[in-house]
Amino acid sequence: MRSFKKSEITEARAFTEKLAEGINPLTGAIENEDTLLNHPEVIRKMFLIKDILTAVLENSLSAKTSDRKAPEELPEEALAKFEFDKPKSLTKLLEQIYAPVKESGIKQITAVSVNRWLIASGLLEEISDPSTNRKDKQPTAAGESLGISMTKGFDRRNSREYYSLIYNESAQMFIVENINRIINGEVPESKAA
Repeated sequence: MRSFKKSEITEARAFTEKLAEGINPLTGAIENEDTLLNHPEVIRKMFLIKDILTAVLENSLSAKTSDRKAPEELPEEALAKFEFDKPKSLTKLLEQIYAPVKESGIKQITAVSVNRWLIASGLLEEISDPSTNRKDKQPTAAGESLGISMTKGFDRRNSREYYSLIYNESAQMFIVENINRIINGEVPESKAA
């Protein structure tokens, strides 16, 4: 599915609004009463399209409105360089995976995107903590058997406990082997529950 820049959506909304008002958006001239643009049903649909585009711009509908570059697939040569050194967090793991291509300008996938993929794959689940009003992630039974574990820490600055997800060798290799599927949003059927 094609993604759109915010500027493209804004321009399309302005164009549609002119059409809905019976104005030729290319010339600025008011169209004659007998043209298709002045038919009541066309006017209603143009205003509807304008409202949809407004909702997309206001993020009340799901659409990619960023002008930022999307993550690109990683070359196999870069993935072949990955070597396990120790259990680590997802953020540290992504830094290691992307280290061979750091200078090439390839945009790194975010930990948030990987977590969403792991949730969709049935390896993580989201839990709510009513005392802190936060949502955290924890490994499912399948995630634990893959090698994702939780460790407890303490944040001295905010005086609260927190949990971190740690990925062992098996879990890290799974992510490395699937990184391009993660980037493309392809959930492995064997892991999905």
